[in-house]
Amino acid sequence: MKRFSIICVVILVAVLFVTVGKAQSYVTCSSTEVYLNGQCYPKGTSICGHSICNPTQVCMDTMKSLCLPKGSSVCGSSICTPDQVCMDTMKSLCLPKGSSVCAPNVICNPSQQCMNGRCYPKGSSLCAPNVVCTPGQQCLSGRCLAPGSSICGITGLICDPSHQCINSQCYPKGSSLCAPNVVCVPGQQCLSGRCVAPGSSICGITGLICDPSQQCINNKCYKKGSSICGTTGLVCDPGIQCLANKCVAPGSSICGITGLICDPSQQCINNKCYKKGSSICGTTGLVCDPGIQCLANKCVAPGSSICGTTGLICSPSEQCINDKCYQKGSSICGTTGLVCPPGQQCLANKCVAPGSSICGPNQNVVCDPSQQCLNNQCLPKGSSICKSAICNPSQQCLNDQCVTKGSSICGNAVCTPDQQCLGNKCVAKGSSLCGWNHNVVCTPDQQCLGNKCVAKGSSLCGWNHNVVCTPNQRCVGSHCVARAPIRCGNTSCTVDQECLRNQCYPRGSHICGSGFASKVCTPNQQCVSNKCVP
Repeated sequence: MKRFSIICVVILVAVLFVTVGKAQSYVTCSSTEVYLNGQCYPKGTSICGHSICNPTQVCMDTMKSLCLPKGSSVCGSSICTPDQVCMDTMKSLCLPKGSSVCAPNVICNPSQQCMNGRCYPKGSSLCAPNVVCTPGQQCLSGRCLAPGSSICGITGLICDPSHQCINSQCYPKGSSLCAPNVVCVPGQQCLSGRCVAPGSSICGITGLICDPSQQCINNKCYKKGSSICGTTGLVCDPGIQCLANKCVAPGSSICGITGLICDPSQQCINNKCYKKGSSICGTTGLVCDPGIQCLANKCVAPGSSICGTTGLICSPSEQCINDKCYQKGSSICGTTGLVCPPGQQCLANKCVAPGSSICGPNQNVVCDPSQQCLNNQCLPKGSSICKSAICNPSQQCLNDQCVTKGSSICGNAVCTPDQQCLGNKCVAKGSSLCGWNHNVVCTPDQQCLGNKCVAKGSSLCGWNHNVVCTPNQRCVGSHCVARAPIRCGNTSCTVDQECLRNQCYPRGSHICGSGFASKVCTPNQQCVSNKCVP
């Protein structure tokens, strides 16, 4: 009975498998599709032997299952594509549509035509036996020439389209006959049987020809705008003035009775030419140039002045002191007649730099502005007296000694600015005391743990806190192990944290003290007498 039940179950599973398989093989195609071989394809698809041809193809050979683009054709043993035509079935020759047979073994492509058994560009024409003109040429006397060409005279000379025929010769179009054997080209004018520039003219009875930029004066050619000057026959160029039978610059003038001519930048003074703006100075006949001042019958710079009774003349940058010229801003110093230049001051009858001071037992020494007077001596500013010594500006007085500024007293010693005083000793700044009696000094890169100096970032470990873990270690179960994420109580500490009392603290934290009274010190604290201090 049990065996019969198993057979029934197997039969039922097989029936279900077949049923489901049939259900899954049922396919529904859309209105734009066709059902072929159990699948949906776009409408226009067809079966070609063992192949499926898409809507753009046609079945050329069912036996070979050959699908080709629509419009293809069979040409002997070849297949011509839609843009080809079968030219020779025996040779299976496919060529581009529009091709043509011109002669045996001569086939013209679609852009050509057949003439005399040869292929030429379409539009060509027969001009003479064995002479074919291509498109863009014209046939003239059995020759192929550029359109617009012409035959010139009886010689058969050919003029190109830009030329014309005159007296059996080719000349540029627009040329004209001026005289026998004289032809003027475009841009020339015919004048008395000669080719000249347009606007030229004949001058006088000599037949001289003046070009367009000239004019005729007294049978000669001169620049247009020229004019006759006086009665000598002199001709002045355009823009030139005629004055006393001479050609001169416009604005010139005659000076005095000598007939001297001054140019436009000059003026006449006492029958001589001088720069415009010049002036007579005094009674000597001296003439000063423009912008120059007349002072005591002399030509001097503007702003000059007469100094004292000697008649000395000081320049504009000078002033008169005691009948002498000195730089402006100078001043008399004391009673010796000394004169100090600008920028100096008078001190003890001496000219010194501004800010200087008097020093010495007799007040006869001058300290410069960078100095001060101490003990009748000139010393650098900022110096100070230290018992019997003098400290320079970078020093200070401690214990009657000159030491570097920033130093400090430490017991009987003096600590430099980069030191500090610990236990009456000068040690490096940042150092700290350690040990039971605080008699051990830890360097700035150390910390005090278990009354010992160890590297900063170290921590105490062990049941009695007598083991020191380096900064790259942490305490796990009273042992120092390499840092790695670790489970700590109900959480996990990262490599940069310490697990202390089942809690995570910043790396470098440590236990201070023992028992229930112990504390956790942060990395910037140290344990001193069971207390965490900075």
